[in-house]
Amino acid sequence: MMAPSYVSAVRSATHEPASFIGSSYIGLDSNSSSRHFMGAVDEVRIYNSALTRTQIERIRDGGQAESPMPFDQATQIVKPILTWVGAAQATAHHLYLGLDPDAVAGATPESSEYLGAVTTPRYVIKNMQPLTTYYWRIDEQSDTGTVPGSVWSFTTAEEIGSGAWAHWKFNEGSGSTAYDSSGNNSHGAITGAAWTTGKQDKALYFDGNDKIEFGTGPALKRSDRFHPERLDQNHRHPLPA
Repeated sequence: MMAPSYVSAVRSATHEPASFIGSSYIGLDSNSSSRHFMGAVDEVRIYNSALTRTQIERIRDGGQAESPMPFDQATQIVKPILTWVGAAQATAHHLYLGLDPDAVAGATPESSEYLGAVTTPRYVIKNMQPLTTYYWRIDEQSDTGTVPGSVWSFTTAEEIGSGAWAHWKFNEGSGSTAYDSSGNNSHGAITGAAWTTGKQDKALYFDGNDKIEFGTGPALKRSDRFHPERLDQNHRHPLPA
């Protein structure tokens, strides 16, 4: 079996600026059979400028952490979850978090800002405070060394979870009531659903016949329309009607 080869295409052609509209495809372009690709695709990124060969090779071999979520200087953040795109060859991600940008920029593993190393590009902040600007940095460790990251920031909302008409955490772990933690008292009666382990603390498992009935409390009696969705990390999906 032949060893795989990797080729980077860098500015192989030039063209005038064009609108980036309509559907985008990876592999076969449904609008043109001559535009297709055969082979393995490991990762796809889109940048706002053309990369040099050196930049592409640095990404391939392992560079800085990129694409932070929350994005840099984001505001009104309510979820205590940090994610990013790690270097391709990273074996560990070292996380720094604090309230002083200079302290975070100059922090080392001996500093109070150091929260430790993780093996996946995701971290849940404990005790995140409202109306607070946090600064964070990810250093990427690989077999060739550790690459310091840029300092990013985000600011939390006035109240973590603020603006919610209802908020069911499903963390009770037992019983037949799902309690509303928004303060609007839209508690629900559980029928059939089983308690299980969730992403954070507990969760409820539905087999297709189970339900929670919330009634028509004041917070749920609204004249405007709303669309229920579920949120998996940073991806939204409509809930079944």
